[in-house]
Amino acid sequence: MQKLINVLFILSIVLSASTLNAKPPRDGYEKLDLLAQVLARIEQSYVETVDREAIIDGAIRGILKSLDPHSSYLSAKENREFKSQLDGAYVGIGAEMGVQDNKLVVVMPFWRGPAQKAGLKAGDIILSIDDESVEQLSLDDLLGKIRGEAGSIVKFVVSRPGELKPRNFLIERGAVQLETLVSRLVERDFGLIHLRSFGQASTQKVKQAIAQLERNNAAPLRGLILDLRGNPGGYLQEGVELTRLFLHSGLIVSVKGRNDKLIESHSAAPTGASYDIPLVVLIDEGSASASEIVAAALQDHHRAMIVGQRSFGKGSVQSIFTLPDGSSVKLTVAKYYSPANRCIQALGVEPDITVEKTAVSAKSRAGIRERDLKGSLKASDDIAAEDADFLIHDLQEFTALNQLKALDFAKRAKQ
Repeated sequence: MQKLINVLFILSIVLSASTLNAKPPRDGYEKLDLLAQVLARIEQSYVETVDREAIIDGAIRGILKSLDPHSSYLSAKENREFKSQLDGAYVGIGAEMGVQDNKLVVVMPFWRGPAQKAGLKAGDIILSIDDESVEQLSLDDLLGKIRGEAGSIVKFVVSRPGELKPRNFLIERGAVQLETLVSRLVERDFGLIHLRSFGQASTQKVKQAIAQLERNNAAPLRGLILDLRGNPGGYLQEGVELTRLFLHSGLIVSVKGRNDKLIESHSAAPTGASYDIPLVVLIDEGSASASEIVAAALQDHHRAMIVGQRSFGKGSVQSIFTLPDGSSVKLTVAKYYSPANRCIQALGVEPDITVEKTAVSAKSRAGIRERDLKGSLKASDDIAAEDADFLIHDLQEFTALNQLKALDFAKRAKQ
């Protein structure tokens, strides 16, 4: 019970934070006595012996479920798993899940994870998990059913947009080691960096990747494609720092709470931008949170051309309040706004050029091969073995490269 009271105390502080000297409201909190009576009655009279910790956890989850899909309770174990996902390693199926229109949707299966290998795709709607309908379950309950021991099997029935018949998937849970960044030269003088999450030191990894691309190119890059497709986000500060690499001045993102009260804002540093090269950003329906902040900021400042599909629209801010037993409350406290005061939540970022993600034929990519590039490496860390033949993989990349060349041409014409 003390655990529940601790959580409710934290929630009362957060909910009253909009008034500096306000005290937690008392109206309604007498219901805590009723809650305590219900928990005691369950423990005393339920037909089977109950786990006290389990029912208290359930009560806490129910409180947070009533708020929004992203506010949640994380047990000590779930809290550790959440942190490990941000840093690139955990046990699971390897997919980011989210809620859209009250449906559980695959935001993005992680690269080379069990879900991707089984065939799950971004946009797939989960209908059932292990033959249990998802309609009556909270997001936390759903994620709890997805989690499990390495080697165990979980069954999904999904509806794929554009298809009438549901698909069945059997996915073996396993250790997922996220490869958070890959890079390659798509053509002489033009590079591509695919950042798959905003974990610790992501900005530093991007800087290192650009340096490696320029070594492989044996000359400074004339343009860069920043690929944020399928990137579900991560640490806000890493998104801000990455934007600062390409932006000399101006607002990057503002964070507004209840009644549009400004909580914090982040701006570019006048001496912080490291790269002044033409830039194209790729996004899709799997780009969320920090990815959308980067894309929206660069778009509003006309610093980059945005190509691809409308992003996911995850523009709410969650703060994590850690409890004494190692569990935590993840609570939605604000929303993100772009420099042009666009609210990202539920709307996403609309690309400047909308392009479907379809394969590009070998003929349209003829002549663009890794082995033809000066100073090329064979299956190095920055150019994966399967990327060593054709370096343009789909129509979005092909469009991005053409736009990048146009930006480079315009820049050279001004010089």
